[in-house]
Amino acid sequence: MKLYVGFIVFLLYCFGDTSSAKKARRSDSWCHKAPGLSVSQRKLCFRVLGLETAIKKGIERGLSECEREFQWSRWNCSALVNKSLLERAPAGTREAAFTTALLSASIAYSVTKACTAKNVTECRCEGIRRPRYGQTWKRKGCSANAHFGTYSSERFMLNDRRNKSAIDTLVMKHNIRVGLQVLQENRVAKCTVGKTGRVKSCHLTLPPLHKISRIIKGKYHLATRVTAHKRGKNNSPFLRTIERYRDRPNGKRPRKSSLVYIRYSPTYCYRQNEYGIPGTRGRRCQLNSLKEGDCTLMCCGRGYKREAKLQKRFCDCKTSVDKPCSCKVCTDVIMENKCM
Repeated sequence: MKLYVGFIVFLLYCFGDTSSAKKARRSDSWCHKAPGLSVSQRKLCFRVLGLETAIKKGIERGLSECEREFQWSRWNCSALVNKSLLERAPAGTREAAFTTALLSASIAYSVTKACTAKNVTECRCEGIRRPRYGQTWKRKGCSANAHFGTYSSERFMLNDRRNKSAIDTLVMKHNIRVGLQVLQENRVAKCTVGKTGRVKSCHLTLPPLHKISRIIKGKYHLATRVTAHKRGKNNSPFLRTIERYRDRPNGKRPRKSSLVYIRYSPTYCYRQNEYGIPGTRGRRCQLNSLKEGDCTLMCCGRGYKREAKLQKRFCDCKTSVDKPCSCKVCTDVIMENKCM
């Protein structure tokens, strides 16, 4: 009897406090510690096994792509002071539209990759459809399940609750779907030819993420300014484009493939605590450059200073049969231009 009671106590000790153990694990997780995420976003991380890792990787890769694309611009996608992890530009601006679209695409990209690698439960390869009449190839293998990835990304991004107005929410929804549409439309077929040489077996794969970010950056330059109108008994708002030169609504809906914004962007030249903008002071720039990053534009007329930077590298490496590779350490002097 004592042995039986002891066994029950052992089971309760091992398995009886699973809820508190789960809470402890969640409190140490990335989703719990990431700044600025809403309660709904944190819950979504743990709803499906493996989803948290995929979302984390998607956000990190998306922000890295954003910083790479705008490294020579006044706005360089750097973290805003005392702002959320996902907030890299003032709300409603053209830059915020780009960030929203790119992050939604990169999260969907990462979740889709995780699904294909079977690292996320409750998702699988995209279903194989029958080939169309006259089609010389058939689907075979694990196609990238972008549908689950886009669904998860859209839910995560839409659960962002940072005191948004009705028009801010509409604009965010629109730009999220633009990013997801770019991902869906740019999947590519990877094919292998059969033994007969006639029928090819193909499955859909995702392109490199930098291709997605490049396409979205093109949409950033062509973004449309919009405003909100109300209609119906409930006065539900909807978006209408604003004429570029007359600064008034023209009654047209924005294209589903176009990024939209509602507010003009600040200069990003100076530190603005209201928006958390750090400014361009101390940023690197390039001399006599006709492209982005020119010191005249980057430094906003404040001038720049030249600094010498020492950079070490391996040089004069020698190899032999009897001895391991040996190298010297050389020091190069690199001149950098920084905004004042």
